[in-house]
Amino acid sequence: MIDKKRLYFWYHGFDTRDYRRLYFNYNTEEMASLRLRLDDVNQKRLSQARLSFEEPLIKKVFVSNYLRSVAEADTGAPALNSHVIPNIIDGDRFRFLEKSEAQSRDFLLIRSFDRRNYANDIAIDAIRILSNRDCFHDMRFTIRGFGLLFGQLTESIRHFPNVDVQEGHCSPDEMAELHEAHGVFLCPSRFDTQGVTMGEAMSSGLVCITNRVSGIPEFIDDRCGILVPPDNPRAYADAISWLSKNPSAMPMLSRNAGRRVREQCGFQQTIAREIELCRAS
Repeated sequence: MIDKKRLYFWYHGFDTRDYRRLYFNYNTEEMASLRLRLDDVNQKRLSQARLSFEEPLIKKVFVSNYLRSVAEADTGAPALNSHVIPNIIDGDRFRFLEKSEAQSRDFLLIRSFDRRNYANDIAIDAIRILSNRDCFHDMRFTIRGFGLLFGQLTESIRHFPNVDVQEGHCSPDEMAELHEAHGVFLCPSRFDTQGVTMGEAMSSGLVCITNRVSGIPEFIDDRCGILVPPDNPRAYADAISWLSKNPSAMPMLSRNAGRRVREQCGFQQTIAREIELCRAS
């Protein structure tokens, strides 16, 4: 039997939360057909997590305080001997480049379109709203993504000449190149325990526009990005419009974003802490 002092569990979200927190990923018919199976999986996952939570010798690592609080609520047990260590953001691959005022109208969205929790519909609806405003024609949007909902969601904006839509996965190097060519990163969300893609964009110096939901406010604030209320495409469009009309805000937000992510999710704050945690046993 393995000594419990040598056991470490890393939790990122799915393994310790009730599936109903992401109810928006299912329509009524899907929920009706999947409920029994999801309830069964839910019970098995959370009961197993509860066993580890209640064992003080086992070390538990969560990527955010938000995730730990959700996990404790959904399992009904305090996570004893737990630690919050974010996922690392590779600042060497996603090298910082301060964004200029001229890049306040260059918008990039790179995202999975598999589920509604990624909230790409919010950004797409915001672009459609902006298309009726005078400022729209001075903007440039690049959209890269993949997944079940990609074609459906992007269909309504493909015809705009200033919107470039391409379906497919981006390698990390391709992402870094796109980061360099743009100034603002569109990162809508309905649920994120950290937001790694957002952090990578911040590392490259992009100014992120995201939603004030779940774990996101632990990793970005109004000094280094723009946070808007959840499920509000008009507020999201207003944020895009504001940034394009206030380009002087770009350099400072860009610098703060690059600094924030390195101070919070760099090697010393992530992998080095995990190594030290293991060595302490």
